[in-house]
Amino acid sequence: MLDSFDLIMLRNVDIADCSKDSLVDLHDVKIDAEKSVPEKMNDYFEQIKNPYLFKVGDVRVKVSFGGNRTFTDALGSVFSSGANYQTNLG
Repeated sequence: MLDSFDLIMLRNVDIADCSKDSLVDLHDVKIDAEKSVPEKMNDYFEQIKNPYLFKVGDVRVKVSFGGNRTFTDALGSVFSSGANYQTNLG
């Protein structure tokens, strides 16, 4: 899993500096619903490369979070909810 320093570095990447071809398409990320939440998070981080910056089709996406929750807390909530991630992606 990425450490907090890595996450800060990835969060600070400027979307304008990234070509669409260099980003992972969220549609290509596959998460096994049978795995534990920590395993799902590890799979997500390994596949997405930068959890703050990716693409969906031809659209570049930059994610940010407000409030007091960390990125890993927010992502853990998504994975522990039992949501169907592929369906939710469209």
